[in-house]
Amino acid sequence: MQDNYTKIDNRFIDEVMQTLKGSEIACCIAIFRKTSGWGKKSAAVSVDVISKITGITRRPTVIDALHSLEVKGIIKATKTAGKTSVYEFCYHLNQNLETSDEKRTSDTKNTSTENVTSTRDGKRTSTSDEKRTSLSIYKEKEKKEKEKREIKPDFYELNKKDIDAYIQSVIKNGGNIHNEHAYRKKLLGQFIKGDKATLSEFNAWFPAYRCNELQKQYRMKPFIVVIDKDRFCGELLSIEYRDRKRLSVTLRDPDTYKERSFEARNLEALENFLEKGYNT
Repeated sequence: MQDNYTKIDNRFIDEVMQTLKGSEIACCIAIFRKTSGWGKKSAAVSVDVISKITGITRRPTVIDALHSLEVKGIIKATKTAGKTSVYEFCYHLNQNLETSDEKRTSDTKNTSTENVTSTRDGKRTSTSDEKRTSLSIYKEKEKKEKEKREIKPDFYELNKKDIDAYIQSVIKNGGNIHNEHAYRKKLLGQFIKGDKATLSEFNAWFPAYRCNELQKQYRMKPFIVVIDKDRFCGELLSIEYRDRKRLSVTLRDPDTYKERSFEARNLEALENFLEKGYNT
């Protein structure tokens, strides 16, 4: 090997790599390629570039791996709205890098030996509640990040049409947007960061939009609804979104023009009914 190679820190191979999952290792290799591979300490690397280098096609997998590496203190990500995140390795700042099992053991020992005080009665009392170990702080941070990820909609699993429709809706109702491309990039960045305001607006917008799209797709198609022994056959007339707990489907008998409305529990139940065309 003479030219075109990337230097990888020996400590990463000897001490860090064994503590990581496959997707995390792949992301690290990609960041090595864009940093030390170009003789740089840090570099701006997009999720799409990392996905291309690693061969990981699912964008959420790459995002979760990068997030995990950041929480573990392996990489540092500098994020700026509307710009590509800048990554650099920071594990070398830890003088005593340990595996997760070793760290757990040492933290347990430190808790049992250092955080113990004597009371007036001579009894030994633990002060772990007052002096939390770094492990407990890490677990607490990881728990908060997990809760944050759970409230995020599966945005990147939506098709491109839905994503663009939402962005166009925001732009349409947001006043004069001079640079649509920059605004779109900023909006996607807010989803990646889990911005609560953006996610809340999306959650409020998506069901009504989806109902409108389903109505266009299935309008005037025949359906059968059976509740107990009551059977009604009709063509789909309309789908109405009232709130998160009420989705109303109206069918009309093509012969008698009689209309009946039925409620769906949620958007998933509505899509399931429309796909199967029969309800029991």
